[in-house]
Amino acid sequence: MPICNCGVIPLVISFKRRGWCSSAVAAFYLAAALINPASILASLGLLGSELTTIYLLTSLIITLAAAYVVERCESDKKPELIAAFSLSESFLWSFRELGSVMAMWCLLGILIQGLVMTIFPASLFQSLLSLPEKAAPLQVVLMGISRYACIPDDVPFVASLSAAGMAPSCTVLLLIVGIVSNIPELVILLGMIGRKVTGIIIMTVLLLGSVAAFMIHLLIDEGFIPLLDLSSSDVYLKAANILTLGSWRPAASVCALLLLVLGGYGLYRQITQAVH
Repeated sequence: MPICNCGVIPLVISFKRRGWCSSAVAAFYLAAALINPASILASLGLLGSELTTIYLLTSLIITLAAAYVVERCESDKKPELIAAFSLSESFLWSFRELGSVMAMWCLLGILIQGLVMTIFPASLFQSLLSLPEKAAPLQVVLMGISRYACIPDDVPFVASLSAAGMAPSCTVLLLIVGIVSNIPELVILLGMIGRKVTGIIIMTVLLLGSVAAFMIHLLIDEGFIPLLDLSSSDVYLKAANILTLGSWRPAASVCALLLLVLGGYGLYRQITQAVH
């Protein structure tokens, strides 16, 4: 799906609330977030076909592995299916029920994200940005976790580090672990699909991403020449921009206000239910 990993969250939660099993939810979330058509096109233009193919195959393996582990470890309770809605009832349910709870968890995640970005000192990543060819895998993982990034928007940043000399293993690793840097998104998953499933998703991404980086280091790191031909990249980037919906600034402000209102309403409902 040509939307960012933040945009796919409402679909994931809606599918879960409508009866999807946890393994299907995990597979859909990771596939939509990692194997985004806009990301793949941007990666083809900026990183080249070799690294893009490796990233695509690694993402597919991570997606299937996470779904398999969830299926083995998570015994789904009988889903609380939602009755069929009319169009107007669906909109009301989306805002009042789904939207208010998601917004509440998202506001909590934003606070945690700000705390994480404050705790990690800039000096920790200074050498990576100034001398990316000397980047260590652990440094790349920490940077990926601490940065707030959606996968499609992260490709140009990672490609610039690759062009400056960062090893292919670290390039692919940084792209993959970028999915666990979106803490508001992970907090929503934690609150709405459970700790076990969210934990499996995070650990699978980190573990298999690190294994993939190690194998890439053994196979192609030595003597790799990064893609620097921006003229051939233009076609892919234009296609990626067409697939990615831009945000109109006034609309972004309205959405931020709506997030605050829905989050406050969700918190009010939680407190009211706890009291009664």
